[in-house]
Amino acid sequence: VVGSTQTGESGPGQAVRWPGTTPIALTPFLASNSQALDINNAGQIVGAAPLDSTLSLRPFLWSAQTGAVDLGIPGADLARAEQINEKGLVIGNLYSSESIRGFVWSRETGPIFLRSRDGDYGVTSGLNNRGQVVGTYRDRAFVWTRSGGLIDLTSRVANAPPGLRLTRGIRIADNGSIVAAATTGLVLLVPRAGGHNEAPVLAPVKLTGTPRVNALLSFHAAFRDADLRDTHKASWDWGDGSRSTGTVSGKNGAGGVSGQHAYRKAGIYTVRLT
Repeated sequence: VVGSTQTGESGPGQAVRWPGTTPIALTPFLASNSQALDINNAGQIVGAAPLDSTLSLRPFLWSAQTGAVDLGIPGADLARAEQINEKGLVIGNLYSSESIRGFVWSRETGPIFLRSRDGDYGVTSGLNNRGQVVGTYRDRAFVWTRSGGLIDLTSRVANAPPGLRLTRGIRIADNGSIVAAATTGLVLLVPRAGGHNEAPVLAPVKLTGTPRVNALLSFHAAFRDADLRDTHKASWDWGDGSRSTGTVSGKNGAGGVSGQHAYRKAGIYTVRLT
């Protein structure tokens, strides 16, 4: 386990590794507000620490053979190396008052900043052992590879209905499955097998009417289904202890679900459509 220790309630933190007995400091980070953020099976550790007299928080890679090595991210007054995979590939982010810029680092290439074709910087969140990176740019989820560059994940969702947008790639597994945030909530993206029995893809739930006590509100969500001959049933959970059957319309793999409900008490309710 890696992390940091702290002396007292407001004392500086210190990056440590914990082999199961006593935390061991990652020298020379004594009293330096350093952080150890990730470790791989080879015992390589990444994090952030002041590595010189400027006390700037610099991204580092630590190993038992080399100690802490500055990753050499240009212009980094505040930068963190946040994850490392089993092949020694590192991702992190550089923070400034203007922006957050994600980077990928390897011994072969040094740092590579992730940018879209229109020049926007990506913010990294996760990587796998195949070198795929996920994150967000301009409030849109992306997946990045060295050969393919930065790709908008929403564009890769098969049968995406109108209104569905992936906002952040959070983690990616070695098989390419991705956990992401979307306008519909948290989603799991899986590589498409091209077979049948795929789940329909829902758009965000839309509300019509003014929310107030005893007002009959109308809800609707579009969907698309790759299995064009499927029929569908739907149910609404209104978040106040009541449920009702959804009215499904459409054909040939595209349609919508509607429902109506009135709330008897003021409050905050989470509506779920299945």
